[in-house]
Amino acid sequence: MSKSSGPFRRPHAAELARRLAEPRRFIQVVAGARQVGKTTLVQQVTGAARLPLRFASADEPTLRGAEWIAEQWEAARLVTGREGAILVLDEVQKAVGWSESVKRLWDEDTRARRPLKVVLLGSAPLLVQQGLTESLAGRFEVLHLPHWTFAEMRAAFGFSVEEYLYFGGYPGAAPLAREPGRWRRYILDALVETTIARDVLLPHARRQARASPAAVRIGVPVLRAGAVLHQDCQEGGTPGPANPATPPPVRRPPAGRTPRAARPPRPGCRPRGRPGRRPASG
Repeated sequence: MSKSSGPFRRPHAAELARRLAEPRRFIQVVAGARQVGKTTLVQQVTGAARLPLRFASADEPTLRGAEWIAEQWEAARLVTGREGAILVLDEVQKAVGWSESVKRLWDEDTRARRPLKVVLLGSAPLLVQQGLTESLAGRFEVLHLPHWTFAEMRAAFGFSVEEYLYFGGYPGAAPLAREPGRWRRYILDALVETTIARDVLLPHARRQARASPAAVRIGVPVLRAGAVLHQDCQEGGTPGPANPATPPPVRRPPAGRTPRAARPPRPGCRPRGRPGRRPASG
């Protein structure tokens, strides 16, 4: 397996470059799974566009919201000239209330005829699509960035058919193909667990926190549960009664009641046995 010389440019880059060369018309949304090269592709295209660029990412531990989007938007407006400028917001779905803020700011630029072009990136398709359909109807077009095809992995990394079938279309993990154990750990730690914790559990915890401050105390154990589950699977166990990480629940009788095994039989009642058969007598 040999890597090709120079940075690889996916065919989708030409389509995004063509859209950004047009007069300002739609918000460009680049959507796809993690580690398929969304950020790299957008940087390749915007770096060659010869327009002022403002790039910002919401993929940070601190909570992002409408104020953060407005700050990035205003900074991009300051560098927008007659030829226009480009604003790129990466992992936009992690900013609270992002779709409403983008709609308001985009409409302001439309009324002011400001030639600021906007590119949004997101790696949580359900969250991105929800925001687009709720607030941005008619204002965007999507460029779907799928996993790399066999032709792309062969051109960029020299993958054979067997290697592509086993390792898949993740360019970030391709250099680890010579170390399958290390590759598996990378996929679990950097992709599987990250996707579950940050794209599924964390947004749910944030929604609960906005609904009730007491839900914050629930969100932390929920996020930790993903790590515990992943650790159990790494150690070769399966979560459940056989694994000490998740002990089986202890069933206790209600207060004031005697456990069933210790109750004496009621007067006149025979011990339970199979239907149609009398219990053996001494």
